[in-house]
Amino acid sequence: MLISFLDERALVEGARHFGFRFESRTPEFVTIKVLDHEERYEILNVLEFSSNRKRMSVVVRNQSGQIKLFCKGADSVIFERLKDKRNSETTLGHLENFATEGLRTLCCAVADISEEHYDVFEIMIYEFQCFFNGMIAGMEKHAPQGSHCLARQGNEAGRGI
Repeated sequence: MLISFLDERALVEGARHFGFRFESRTPEFVTIKVLDHEERYEILNVLEFSSNRKRMSVVVRNQSGQIKLFCKGADSVIFERLKDKRNSETTLGHLENFATEGLRTLCCAVADISEEHYDVFEIMIYEFQCFFNGMIAGMEKHAPQGSHCLARQGNEAGRGI
């Protein structure tokens, strides 16, 4: 958890350096200040980091009604999903230099999502959550006492603790 917190902190501080300031977050909305104007995003879905996905994603709707997917994660996972691979060699060179210096690296990416695509995605997420929650409830019911079930827009480099 500490590393995740440090990653989040590095991203927020790096964004602030370039004029993007985090203002507030509720379970439904996040508000940022971009240069001199405020932007508010409705949080539609959060896909937490997992070791299988090697990334974290959030789906939001901006004030204009556009749906966007923001993703941060391991460079290998992000790069294989990029639609536009221009400047990839340069960026990969920078990431390699950061890693050589002992810095942790992450890549960030964004994608526009059509309303139709999001509707299909939302149904899939809902069905998965129903299945997964049912599976966990079943496991908890039948598990022995005491068992537990745990369930590129830029780059970041920082020193881990």
